[in-house]
Amino acid sequence: MAKNARLRSSVLTGALLLASLAALASCGSASTGSDSTGIVVSDAWAREPAPGQPNTAAYATIVNETDQEVTVTGVRSALTDRTELHESMMQNGQMSMQPRPEGFTIDPRSTFVLEPGGPHVMLIDVGAEEIGGQGFDLSFEFGDKSIDATVAVRPLDGPDSLTEMDDMTNMSDSGNMGDTTS
Repeated sequence: MAKNARLRSSVLTGALLLASLAALASCGSASTGSDSTGIVVSDAWAREPAPGQPNTAAYATIVNETDQEVTVTGVRSALTDRTELHESMMQNGQMSMQPRPEGFTIDPRSTFVLEPGGPHVMLIDVGAEEIGGQGFDLSFEFGDKSIDATVAVRPLDGPDSLTEMDDMTNMSDSGNMGDTTS
């Protein structure tokens, strides 16, 4: 009888140890851009600014693991005082970039991707010398919460170069980018 009690106690202790280890492992994700409320920011990257260009864009994946809608309302960076949420879209045959001061709402239990040619973060008045090919931090704001993510900097001529970045050099004050239909 005592042997069975010791066996049950050992099994229970082992199960508690495994549960504790699993809980600790999940806490480690906080350093990668998540918080205890179930919002995760990952795969953050930015293109190195083109020579002579004061602006660049940043991208990331945001996962809403909660049962409620969340809205990314802004982004902060130590590199510049001007960061804006934007969305690229085709309008009348031209690529247009529109600010999104209201942010982007993310449905419950879904993933939202900030990506080239779509929603993204604009870093304004920041040049290659500020970024210098090094990573930097962005703080994504969700109402009264913020989540920090480290942004990897990719070279302008990297394997995922896009014409959107080339078209940024043709962007006028109205937010229109050069004609991309030709």
